[in-house]
Amino acid sequence: MRTGGFEDHGTRHVNYESTSGQSLKVDIEYPNSRGLLEIFKIIDGKIARIEGVSVFLPYYIEDLWK
Repeated sequence: MRTGGFEDHGTRHVNYESTSGQSLKVDIEYPNSRGLLEIFKIIDGKIARIEGVSVFLPYYIEDLWK
């Protein structure tokens, strides 16, 4: 199984708190978009492995598959 998508990050918020309470800061403080592709290996109806790749793209890039 595979999935793909785009994420736009406006970077209005660069400081976050994890569910464990740890303070986190985004490394990149300018607007950006990322393209991603993830591949799932499923065995007996359960996810056994996930592989993924993500790349930077121009901010608000149009859909590449139009």
